[in-house]
Amino acid sequence: YKNITPLTIDDTNLFNITLYPNPTSDKVNISSNLEIDELNLYTLIGQEIYTVYEKNMIDLSHLNKGVYFIKLTTITGEISFKKIRKI
Repeated sequence: YKNITPLTIDDTNLFNITLYPNPTSDKVNISSNLEIDELNLYTLIGQEIYTVYEKNMIDLSHLNKGVYFIKLTTITGEISFKKIRKI
């Protein structure tokens, strides 16, 4: 076996997201290594509550306490889902 190279992952292409504070009583800040194009907020049963464009924060103060999901889409089309708790 000649020229064997180990398998690696290129970390520069990973979509890293941090939501804070989580749980929250009002606003959630979103930190990402890629530019966020669209945020969609969903209930636990999948009902879309609203959509926000090009923001790094989402306001939950007007929502009932509970668990919600955020779908984040980057300008390059990567998609990630994150769970947040409203207290």
